[in-house]
Amino acid sequence: MNCPYCNKEMKKGIITSPKNSFDFISDEARNQSYFFPERINLKRVLDSDLVAYYCDTCHKIVIDVK
Repeated sequence: MNCPYCNKEMKKGIITSPKNSFDFISDEARNQSYFFPERINLKRVLDSDLVAYYCDTCHKIVIDVK
């Protein structure tokens, strides 16, 4: 997979999270509400090893959340 930021080849790997809980909350949602209805619960996604791509140049990780 090529990086969507710099177009260089990304390293394929996995993300694991046996115990931690992770959520993604957009800046817009964070500034509007305490309950964050647009929250993406990444713990559900991370219950098993998750395929991810890492860019050495940009230091970005790309994952599918569904």
